[in-house]
Amino acid sequence: MNNQTLNEINKRDLDKCYFSLSFSYSTIYFNDGNDYIYQRKVYTLIGCNIFGVRKYITSIFEDDFEKASDWYNFFQTLKSRGLESVIFSVLPNVDFIRKAIKLSFPETTIFTSCFDIVDRLFKFFSYSYSTNIYESIKHIFLAKDTNEFKLNVNDFYTDFQVQPFIIEIVSNHFKRISFDIDYILRKHIYSFYFNRDLYKRLAVISHSKPYFFDISSFEEELIPNIKSMESKMYCPKCEWNSVINLIYNLNKDLIMRYL
Repeated sequence: MNNQTLNEINKRDLDKCYFSLSFSYSTIYFNDGNDYIYQRKVYTLIGCNIFGVRKYITSIFEDDFEKASDWYNFFQTLKSRGLESVIFSVLPNVDFIRKAIKLSFPETTIFTSCFDIVDRLFKFFSYSYSTNIYESIKHIFLAKDTNEFKLNVNDFYTDFQVQPFIIEIVSNHFKRISFDIDYILRKHIYSFYFNRDLYKRLAVISHSKPYFFDISSFEEELIPNIKSMESKMYCPKCEWNSVINLIYNLNKDLIMRYL
């Protein structure tokens, strides 16, 4: 990736199977060329392949995809680049994105991104205080079982009982957490620390210029910051072997097609 141009990166073949496909987002100021500057949300897609290595896929403007058919066509472009299967998808809480990915990759299991919550809450607190909130949310999403989940949620509600709007923001998200998937899998599906660092980088890039003229200029700023991402794993190989074993137990035929 170090020597690839942006055009080559956006056209290169994708892995045939991803352990997870996740959406991260940021907001940039956009200049439409007529000196009108406004905010636009950018989705950055990261795939983690079945060998535990994360790959940059692309960045897109959210408002270029206004309905399920737009997202379906987008996922079809990923398939045209070689992607065949997605085991887990970590998506924004947007129904037509979920419907479109299920049509394109019926075998995928969908999770709601915890960073939808994190991003909203971070607007209200200083960075140092936000870190504690982040850790509390992480413990809720990665609870070992439903009993631990309930205890962690109750602790969170107690901590923020004097700020009821915070509880209102998070309560619906907490209801969507599923414990049907083993803790080890959830740990790597949500990938809290990797995604936290990615969101920090996206925030820095979003404020690196007064405005952007197109998505390519945003990507040019992004790509040098994530070059190291594709050259390493983010967990020990022995732990990733446990991940693959769990996937094997869930769907032997699927995982054996790509190992």
